[in-house]
Amino acid sequence: MIAVAAADLPRATTLRPELMSYVAWPSQALPDGATLKSNAAALEGRVVAHDLGRGEPLLEVRLAPKGAGLGMAAIVPGNMRAMTVLVNEVIGVAGFIHPDDFVDVIVTMATSATGNSDEIRAKIILQNVKVLAVGQEMVTQDAKPVKVPVVTLLVDPEQSERLALASTEGHIQLTLRSRADVAETATAGISPPELFGKVTEKVEAPPAPAPAPAPTPRPVVLRPAAKPKPKPQPVPDVVEVLRGDRVEERKIRPAGGQ
Repeated sequence: MIAVAAADLPRATTLRPELMSYVAWPSQALPDGATLKSNAAALEGRVVAHDLGRGEPLLEVRLAPKGAGLGMAAIVPGNMRAMTVLVNEVIGVAGFIHPDDFVDVIVTMATSATGNSDEIRAKIILQNVKVLAVGQEMVTQDAKPVKVPVVTLLVDPEQSERLALASTEGHIQLTLRSRADVAETATAGISPPELFGKVTEKVEAPPAPAPAPAPTPRPVVLRPAAKPKPKPQPVPDVVEVLRGDRVEERKIRPAGGQ
């Protein structure tokens, strides 16, 4: 007989006698790493590293190494770290992130990489990171959205440094990715001017139109003053009449005169 799970056992569960049961198993088909009932006492205190279903054999490969500790510490692989970051409903993808999911981490923060300390830039700093726990839960609760204040990620030491700097100096956001997608994509990040393109460039005002030329004044033609009419000369009272070689004088009677 070999030891099997007496019930569904989520990972990080510490084995106790009541969580183990025993079933007969053909000796010629004994799984590698199976524990016989006679040696079951050695399983007490061991931590389940992977979710186990009821009746599943308690194989060595499904358990955390001896001396690895209890709870989450027991399931963190060698040279890896469990790091918890604060999240909110947006950062946590509206509660749809669950244990064993994989995420990318994006940070938005000021950067001096281009010589301008005031430039804001968004950049993917971690890719394909495994989620160990959401809140204090290390198992998925029927795939329902779970809103929690923290998410625990499985990272290596270098990634933990990146994540620490990003979470303290900037704003981080998690993007959920498919478990079937393991490819990493190199990105340069993006800044507001690059995001909006020419929209953010200063638009110069068009030059003001030149003022219309002043109208040319029309020349003023001065007409010469009218000459005064000559005053009528008084008609002489005597006229000379030439008759041959003789000149005669005759008086003229004024009009209306007597």
